[in-house]
Amino acid sequence: MFEEKEVQEIAENCRQLIKNAIILWNYLYLVRMLQSDDRAVAQYTLITLTKE
Repeated sequence: MFEEKEVQEIAENCRQLIKNAIILWNYLYLVRMLQSDDRAVAQYTLITLTKE
């Protein structure tokens, strides 16, 4: 019984780690787009973000 709960906790922690990694990647990607030398890319990124 204890082993089953431990396995469930490990699975939940892995799921949360994957979610956090995706959030971090998205944040870094958006920062790179906003800092882009290409003004059109930066403007498109801002417009897209403000629509949601």
